[in-house]
Amino acid sequence: MQFNQKVLSSSKDRSEINIKFKHVGKLPTTIMAHNIVVADITLATDGIIAGIENEMCKTGK
Repeated sequence: MQFNQKVLSSSKDRSEINIKFKHVGKLPTTIMAHNIVVADITLATDGIIAGIENEMCKTGK
């Protein structure tokens, strides 16, 4: 699955952002739903390092 944007960013003084997806595929959305995570870069990096075996969550170690 791939999006047309690799990175979305906002200035730190924004208290709210809106992200809108438009389904343009041929498969029903119930089959090809999209997931998105909006996170601070440190949180995202910790999740990547933790790996899928830890459900992308840093352990308390």
